[in-house]
Amino acid sequence: MDSLTQIVLGAACGELVAGKKIGNRALLWGAIGGTIPDLDVLSNFFMEPLDALAFHRGPTHSLLFNILVPFLLAWLVSQLYRTSMIHQKWYKITAISLGSIFVLAISGFFNFILHFLLKEYSWPIIAIVIIGLVFWLTRLGKQFLNETGNEIPRMNYLFWYVLFLLSMVTHPLLDNFTTFGTQLFWPFSHHRFTLSNISIVDPIYTLPFLGTVIACSLLDRNSQRRKILNWAGLVWSSLYLCLTFINKNAVDKLFEKSLSAQKISVEKYLTTPMILNNALWYCIAKSNDLYYYGYYSLFDQQDTLIPLKVTVQNQFQWPIQPSEKNLQTLSWFSDNYYNIIPLQNDTIQFNDLRYGNFKFSYDNKNDYGFHFKLLSQGNGNYKMLNDSPRPNITDEDLNNYWSRILGKIQNQ
Repeated sequence: MDSLTQIVLGAACGELVAGKKIGNRALLWGAIGGTIPDLDVLSNFFMEPLDALAFHRGPTHSLLFNILVPFLLAWLVSQLYRTSMIHQKWYKITAISLGSIFVLAISGFFNFILHFLLKEYSWPIIAIVIIGLVFWLTRLGKQFLNETGNEIPRMNYLFWYVLFLLSMVTHPLLDNFTTFGTQLFWPFSHHRFTLSNISIVDPIYTLPFLGTVIACSLLDRNSQRRKILNWAGLVWSSLYLCLTFINKNAVDKLFEKSLSAQKISVEKYLTTPMILNNALWYCIAKSNDLYYYGYYSLFDQQDTLIPLKVTVQNQFQWPIQPSEKNLQTLSWFSDNYYNIIPLQNDTIQFNDLRYGNFKFSYDNKNDYGFHFKLLSQGNGNYKMLNDSPRPNITDEDLNNYWSRILGKIQNQ
């Protein structure tokens, strides 16, 4: 899921393991642990775009990595607290800087949601959020800087290991619930596991959880309310994930019923929630060289997806050659839910069909939300281009999107 959600989950895990022992330090170290797997995005600076795309949610998201690395982190942090380093000013400034990054992440998350909902930034709301977060960070910062240094966290190696293990290993497990795919068993398998039961950004999951973590940070570590709040956030997030599985099961059965009613035999199918909610679902099934797809909202009055729309896998029947690395990688990345459209000047557009779009159809090449452009190099080889702009989402698209979520617009 998004980085903020992973920070919040990691912080809650840190609090669960060591909140009573080391207070807000448990939140901080848990948040750091929850962020570490996503450091693979740094590959964008030294890898080709397609290689970086394939690397993301690979090695650093494997169970092996997230079980072994905590051994090293636990040793480093335990050594850190055995020295006087933690009382030095540069260390405290670094810690506060990390808190500032957390504040920026929260602000960015709100900006994204507001921009998506309103199609423009609501500056008064953003200002209130930023002021509140700065006040929260300032309060914690002053407390941290004014510590006398008499108290050094006393926590043995095992506790540190469990803290980092729990905050890190939950990251790929949560990512596994989204559609993107996670290489949980790398390097033994490059299969991208996905359950596709929750959107990569879901404010209903994240915002209450964020609220409990922030509230915990403002309470004394020995406070019973702090423990209750942290558990409330963990229970809420877990119950919501259970609800998403219930929703997915219902949509799966409805999609199977719709395919059967239209006598469509398929090789495989995928159902996944659209972004920012768990009510509107995108359904796609593959049958030979055709895809059948549709959208269903839990608020729809109908109980089938009829008629299903159709798009072809490869409009010009160009087979992907085994020697063509880039197209093979994209085919693997998209779990073979893709089609290819020829463009001008020996260029093709590879479209990942797993996510749906705001037009609710694939009438032209600009409707595909997640696509890549590749230039022919001759001999059946293609080079990925950086020119892959995302579709322009209009006010009408957003209005239709929210209406479709609420079931006001039925499947067309």
